[in-house]
Amino acid sequence: MADQAPNILDTWPRYIATCADSLGGPDAFLDSWYERYMSRWPSLRSLFLRDYAEQRESWRQLGATWIYPAARDRFSAMAKAHVCLLKIIPTLDARYRAMLGGRAAMRYVVCVDMGFAGWACRYCGRRAVFLGLAQIARLGWHRPKTLMDLAAHELGHHAHDTWRRRARLTEPVAGPVGQLYGEGLAQRLGHVLGGGCWHQASGDWQDWLSVLSG
Repeated sequence: MADQAPNILDTWPRYIATCADSLGGPDAFLDSWYERYMSRWPSLRSLFLRDYAEQRESWRQLGATWIYPAARDRFSAMAKAHVCLLKIIPTLDARYRAMLGGRAAMRYVVCVDMGFAGWACRYCGRRAVFLGLAQIARLGWHRPKTLMDLAAHELGHHAHDTWRRRARLTEPVAGPVGQLYGEGLAQRLGHVLGGGCWHQASGDWQDWLSVLSG
C-alpha cells in the first residue's frame, strides 16, 4: 500500500495563539477556550458541548475542575504530548488502513479538550479519533509508549465497529456486558495495531470480569 499522509486536524497552534496566555483564572481561560480557540471550529465545539449535555455534565464545571489546572500547571507535558502524537499517528494510521483496507479513512483531532484523553467517534460525517492534550497531561499519559497504547485502543474501537457494520451485525448488548465486549475487542485490536494492553478505559470494565464470573 502506498504511503499516505494521515488526515490530522492539529489545533495546538491555534490554542497557543489564542488561549495559552489566558491562565489568570478558570473563567478567563474557559471564555478564551470557547470564544477564541474553539470558534475556529464551531462544529467541533458543538460536538463537545452536545456530548457533555447528553451526559448531563457541565463543560464549564469540568473545565474549571480538571482542565484549567492542567493547562495552568502542565503546559510542558501538553507540548510533549503534541509532538509525540504527530510522530505516532502516521505509523498507527498506516497500520489501521492496512488492517481494514482502502475504505478505512480516519481523521485525527489533536486538541485541548474539556475532559477526555481519547475518544473514538464521528466528526463531520466521518470516523475520527480525538486526542485531548489537557487530560493526557493531567493523567501523566504524555510519553510515547502510553500515547501509542491510547491511540491504538481508540483505533481498535473503530476497527471493531467497521467490521461489525460490514457484517451487518446488530448493535452489541448494552450495559456492563456490552462495554466489556467492546472494550475487550478494542484492547485486542489496539494490541494488534502496535499498542500495549490498555487498562485505563472508563468504567473500570475489567473489574466486571470478576462480577460476571462470580
